[in-house]
Amino acid sequence: MRVKGLRSISLGPLTPTQRGARCLSSIVPSQERSNGFQKIDDPLVGSNHFNSEENTNVIPPLSYREILSGIEKRSASYYKVQAGRYAPSKNIIREFGQVSYNDFTSPPAIGDLVLSKYSGPIVLLQRPKDKVKDSNVEISHLASYEKDFLACTASGLIIGVNKSEIIFNMGQLTASTVLNTCIQHVESDGTTVLCLDNVMKRAVCPVLRKLVTDKYANWDELLPVVEQLVNGISRSSRVSAVNVPFFQLAQEVDRCVKLQNNSTQPISAVILQIISNLVGQFPPEQGSLNSSTVSANLLYSLYEAVQMVFDRRLIINSKDAILTVLPKVEVENFDNALSEAKKKPRKVLKELEGDLKKSSTDNPNPLIRRYALGDINPHDVYAQSAAMSLLRKLPPAILNNEEVSPTSALIIQDQLGLMNKEQGPFFGSHVYDFLRESTSVVSPVSFGPLEYDRMDKIREDLGTTIPVYCIDAAGSHEIDDGISITNLLGSQVLVGLHIADPTSSFKDLGDDLLKSAYKQSSTAYFPKGPITMFPTEFTQKFSLENGLGSRRCLTISFIYDEVDRKVVEGSLDIRPQSINKVVNITYDEVNSILDKQDDLGEAAQDLKRLHRISNTLLKKRVENGAINLSINSAAVRIDTEMDREIEADNEVEDLADVKVSIDISTSPSHILVSELMIAANSQVAAFTRKASIPNIYRRQEVVFPPGTQRPDISKGFSEENSFKILEAMRPSTLSVNPGLHQSLGVSEYCGATSPLRRFQDIITHWQVYSHLLGDNGRQQMLSLVQLDTISLKLQAMQTLIKTAQRDSLNFWVLKKIEKGHLGGPKKQLRCTVASRPLLGSSHQRVSLSDWGIYGIIEVEKPLILGEKILCEIRTVNPISRTLLLQYAHEPFDLLFPE
Repeated sequence: MRVKGLRSISLGPLTPTQRGARCLSSIVPSQERSNGFQKIDDPLVGSNHFNSEENTNVIPPLSYREILSGIEKRSASYYKVQAGRYAPSKNIIREFGQVSYNDFTSPPAIGDLVLSKYSGPIVLLQRPKDKVKDSNVEISHLASYEKDFLACTASGLIIGVNKSEIIFNMGQLTASTVLNTCIQHVESDGTTVLCLDNVMKRAVCPVLRKLVTDKYANWDELLPVVEQLVNGISRSSRVSAVNVPFFQLAQEVDRCVKLQNNSTQPISAVILQIISNLVGQFPPEQGSLNSSTVSANLLYSLYEAVQMVFDRRLIINSKDAILTVLPKVEVENFDNALSEAKKKPRKVLKELEGDLKKSSTDNPNPLIRRYALGDINPHDVYAQSAAMSLLRKLPPAILNNEEVSPTSALIIQDQLGLMNKEQGPFFGSHVYDFLRESTSVVSPVSFGPLEYDRMDKIREDLGTTIPVYCIDAAGSHEIDDGISITNLLGSQVLVGLHIADPTSSFKDLGDDLLKSAYKQSSTAYFPKGPITMFPTEFTQKFSLENGLGSRRCLTISFIYDEVDRKVVEGSLDIRPQSINKVVNITYDEVNSILDKQDDLGEAAQDLKRLHRISNTLLKKRVENGAINLSINSAAVRIDTEMDREIEADNEVEDLADVKVSIDISTSPSHILVSELMIAANSQVAAFTRKASIPNIYRRQEVVFPPGTQRPDISKGFSEENSFKILEAMRPSTLSVNPGLHQSLGVSEYCGATSPLRRFQDIITHWQVYSHLLGDNGRQQMLSLVQLDTISLKLQAMQTLIKTAQRDSLNFWVLKKIEKGHLGGPKKQLRCTVASRPLLGSSHQRVSLSDWGIYGIIEVEKPLILGEKILCEIRTVNPISRTLLLQYAHEPFDLLFPE
């Protein structure tokens, strides 16, 4: 029987070697199909052997080595033809495999290999609104238009993907320019299916398939290491969770696996060292320098392991790639609650209903609490279903007739008095344990006497004649910077930036107060008030306030020429000083002084000259590409009686105490301060780089997607342009390597001007002081290895603090909007379109111009980015952070903050 596509053979009386040769040749598909390929002569037996039936038995005997050689020749010949036919596929795939932290944190872009929550590893191809070239199909007519990107899966199928689905980036796999013509469409049963063309499929899909098929290959080595690390972190704290950057965990796991494979010695000592670093020990252990990159295969394999094996012992924050490792006691309590919910649901339900009747509980249910706060991982379907099953059995009235969801579970928490109504409902999550255990409650005796001054031998006294202007908001308690100006010869002046100096009070880096501050990383600002990085008693000792005597500071000064309107090159000077003449003044007071042309007082003249200098510095930064976004943001303050002590769990019942305003950061006084501080931070960064002082730098890039038109900013940064630019701005990152901070328009940047509020600035001061002290100081300098660990930790903690601040602010603003919306006539809201279509062409994000927050509007057709519209409220829910809007079809009164 002849099989179509296979050569006809006759075995006959052949030797085993001949029979093997015949069998191998018989499974090779015929190259004589009319498929566009040229005919390939078979190098094994020659094409003439198959020209007729008579020749099929004439085959010379071949050795095994000759058979293998023939197979290799046939493969080489075949792929040579393929390469000639698919010439465009050359160099499609870039060198790939190792992922840097910059790759890992980069926003998704066309050509990137990313990990999707729902589809695994995928390659981003196009934006859905783009037209498929060489085709009559408009992708906008397809269901994929509902997504932010078109992406390719391991099978070559094209799917739509939202940015919110992307967990992390694994680097650019291919240049975006080769993706313009890679999509083809196939009509099947009246349905249009998108897939990659053969060229790109041969280049891209093997990479994706290898990631998918190899994800379990190294679990035998990986899982024991992760088990030891997670258990060690979980036992390190009795009641508090520990936040660990996922990329740092991957680095440490990679390090352990390599040590395990290359050494016969046990790695238990290394494991303990790594655990202390992940927990947040300060200073970190020296260890060995982690590789700056991690393989994409390990990242994907580790993430799958974390989801499938360790999901009950930690919380996965996929948005920010941070893992929250839960304390052992919390894991045990949760497991017990889950077991009871499944085995004794009636008992659990009865206890819950009893607690609801008395509106309090002495024993909160961990299952319901974690479900409400989003502390159950989506992958843990068993726990999710157990919590939802309990809630479904409650009377609908208890849930305010809401569908079973985390929001309805929060309602239960509220009724039991367990919801935090000061910072917002989500502040109760284990993710924010580090903020609830703030250093602001540390006893003053724990940080000892403050007379010690590490820089005492080289500190200078500025004297009592030079005023230092400390400009801050009214009621500020962490006053950590001041400005002075001194006349020099001719048109030159000395501009001094005087920074509060708590760092010099620490004898060494092992101080307990430094360890506590490191775990929080920075002060967190909430409507009710700040949670400070340092205790208030400690901060007051170093705050630059008038009437407190001589204040120690780090002075960063430079010479400025008022005629040439530029900083004199090489004039930077950094030294510890003491200041004596402090002038505290508010932003509003400075604005008033700058408005008065006839004020000839010393302070007025100094401030006006400093304002002119700051405007020149701003102009220079804009010329270098700096971006000043014109987007309103909210400022919320809760006014309370000054003599009334507010406890952490008190509720603000009177919304009249809640004041919402627009944060004005573009006033003349704000520009005066911010420009000089940006100049100070960038010059300190340049100083540490040139002096080879290990430091932590802040970097940021602005990358417009290919084909995206850059907005015209020649006439300034309008609100419309601001939202377009915001799409292209990548998040700023911390790194031990200096680099461009593009949105600020400076070549390098670090934190140096807020050591009372940011731990990164403490690090900069310590490193600079160690350098200034010479050989003795350098022995105490933090190494590049330690700073690399510190930078990852600070990045993660600062990200969590920003999320907590935003959630709290939105909670209070939405409560004010809800109050103005319910029980009265309809109100309009002035909005600006802030995004392209979300989750489909019917939803877009809008900015509320008078309230400084965002909402979602449903529209019939996409709105233009930056377009100004009037909206009315459909739904507002402060607990779920939901604000749904619709077009205002008829004019009525505007809703303004009170």
